[in-house]
Amino acid sequence: MTVVKVQRSIDAPIEVVFDAYTDHAALALVPGIVSAAVVRPGDTEPNGLGAIREVNAGIAWFREEITVFDRPVLMEYRIRKARPPLQHRLGRVEFEPTSPGTTLITWTSEFDSPVRGIGFVFGPASKLIASAAFSWVLKCLDDRIGS
Repeated sequence: MTVVKVQRSIDAPIEVVFDAYTDHAALALVPGIVSAAVVRPGDTEPNGLGAIREVNAGIAWFREEITVFDRPVLMEYRIRKARPPLQHRLGRVEFEPTSPGTTLITWTSEFDSPVRGIGFVFGPASKLIASAAFSWVLKCLDDRIGS
């Protein structure tokens, strides 16, 4: 299993950071992402519990379902379909106020390749790619919030 964990501190209140991160359509503002959209709104709010979003990053494409939505401290998701294919176990994004007006985001993802025998290559390569991608998304989020 591959586990990717990235963190970033953003100089904004937890509610602002949570709302900005969970605005799934705003992912399309991240350079390198072709499109991002909620294809099924959540149970009580568009980006909330039960929402399904699709993210097209050119080579990679994901359909994700929001499985936990605990405003403003936690969002979890599962990738239900992907290109290239992967077996996604967990996506967790935690938000923690670390000082007045500052929020620490911790983004963790756990996944494997569905193809037996390539884990020794898939794991390290995918970990590097996912770490860089998650860090880039969080940097763009930080820039968008304006800190």
